[in-house]
Amino acid sequence: MLQDNGKRAPRTAASLGHDEAVLARLGYKQEFRRVFSPVEVFGVGFSIIGLIPSMAYVCHIRQHVFYLMEEQFRHRLLDSERRGGSYGLGCE
Repeated sequence: MLQDNGKRAPRTAASLGHDEAVLARLGYKQEFRRVFSPVEVFGVGFSIIGLIPSMAYVCHIRQHVFYLMEEQFRHRLLDSERRGGSYGLGCE
């Protein structure tokens, strides 16, 4: 609703939604916009879609790192058993 001078008229409690009325009683004004431009929607969607391949790549790399660590430990263990040592853990 616009007044004669072009400014918005203050809304009464009857014209406010329930949430807006509660906020108004507490002394706050509802500021969250519920309408987004197509560019904003595209940006959010693009960001979310970018997460999926990122997480897949991190899991793929992690799998290889753990495999390499396991192989290295296995070789140290076998070498240590052949020498009769401390299983390559650095404990003598």
